Amino acid sequence: MLKVYTSPQQAFSPRKWVTNTLWSSTSDADLIPDLGTCNNPNEQSSDRNSRSDPDRSAQSHADSTQTPVSVSAADTDTDTTIDTSDSAVSSEQAYDIIHCNLVGPGSVVVAQYALRSKIPLILHAHVTREDFAESFRGSTTVAPVVERYLKWFYSHADLLLCPSAYTRRILQAYPVEVPIQAITNGVDIESLSGFESYREHYRDRYDLSGTVVFGVGNVFERKGLTTFCQVAKQTSYDFAWFGPYDTGPQASRTVRRWTKNPPSNVTFTGWIDDIRGAYAAGDIYFFPTKNENQGIAVLEAMACGKAVVLRDIPVFEEFYTHNEDCLKCETQQEFRDAIHRLVNNPTLRSRLGENAKATAQDHNLERVGDRLVETYETVITAAEADREIPTADIR
Repeated sequence: MLKVYTSPQQAFSPRKWVTNTLWSSTSDADLIPDLGTCNNPNEQSSDRNSRSDPDRSAQSHADSTQTPVSVSAADTDTDTTIDTSDSAVSSEQAYDIIHCNLVGPGSVVVAQYALRSKIPLILHAHVTREDFAESFRGSTTVAPVVERYLKWFYSHADLLLCPSAYTRRILQAYPVEVPIQAITNGVDIESLSGFESYREHYRDRYDLSGTVVFGVGNVFERKGLTTFCQVAKQTSYDFAWFGPYDTGPQASRTVRRWTKNPPSNVTFTGWIDDIRGAYAAGDIYFFPTKNENQGIAVLEAMACGKAVVLRDIPVFEEFYTHNEDCLKCETQQEFRDAIHRLVNNPTLRSRLGENAKATAQDHNLERVGDRLVETYETVITAAEADREIPTADIR
C-alpha cells in the first residue's frame, strides 16, 4: 500500500487566494520532524457551503476512489495536512510520495522536507501568472512577481501536474524545467446529484424567471465580468452570477463598479449555501472567461445537462467542441446571438445539454482518481530506478 502525503480536498480556491497563500501561516507538526501545516483561520468549516468558486484540488480525485492508496486529507482548506493514524508515521520515510496542491508557505515547507528526505515530490500547478491577473485589485501589477515565485516553487517538483496541455505550455515558457504532465481536474458529479430539487427555491430567492442565463464562481474581471454584463444589457433575459465578490479594498474597480450598479436584469447573488442551487436555477451557462487552466464550473454545468456558451480560448479547444457540447464565441454580438439561439431553440439546447453530460462523464472523479494512483506508482518506480519520469498526458 502506498502512503501518500497530500494537501486536502478543495486545496485551491481562487476566492481565498490571498488568505490561502500570501497570508497563510506555517506551524510545526509533531508527527513528522520539520513538517509544517499551513492553516487558514478564516476558512469556513464546511466546504460544501464555500464552493461558490469551482476550482478544485486534484487530490480529492484520489481520495474519492477505492484504490489501495492511503491519502492524507482533511476536509478543510488548509495548505497541507498529514495522516494522524497510529501507523501513519514511523520514520521520516513513512510516506512513499508527497503531493502538494497549493503554493503557499506550508507547501514550501513540505517540499523542502521531501527534498531533504528524498521522498518523490509531485506539485500541482493550479495557479499561473496568467490566471492570477485580473483577479483582485493590484493582481495584474504583481503578476510578474507571482510568475517568478511560481517558476521557483514549481521547479522543486520531481513531477509537475497541471490541468491542461495549455497550462503546460504556459509553464514551459516561464520556463519550468521539470517533467510536466497534464491531467484533468475532473468533476465531482455525485456532489451535484439532486440539484433539480433546488430550482424553485433559488429562483424565488433571487427573483429569477423565464430562461435564466447564469455564471458560477468568484466574480473576477478575468472570468469575463464586463462581457457578462454588457451582453446582459443587450437582452431581456434574467442573468445571474452565483458566487462571492470582494467589496473591500482588495476588490478591483471593475468588480466594484458592476456589482454596485449592475444592469437591471443582472443579479449578483454573493455567497450561496449550496452550489446545486445555482445549477438548478439557471438554464444557459454563460462563461466568457479570458483565461482558465481548465474551468471546473464548466464541467459542473455540463454534468447538470446545461447548454453552455463559452469564450473561444485555447484551453477549451482541448476539452469541448463547438456545436457539439457547447457554443463558442469571441465577440459580444456572437455571445448575444448564441444566447438568443438557445432560448429560441429548445431542441438545440437539449442536444447540447445531453452531449455536455457525456463530456462531463469523461472527467468523473473515479476515473481521475485511478489515473492519479497510476501516476503515483509511476513516479515512485522511476525514483527507485533513478530514471526519467514519463509524462504522457492523462485524460
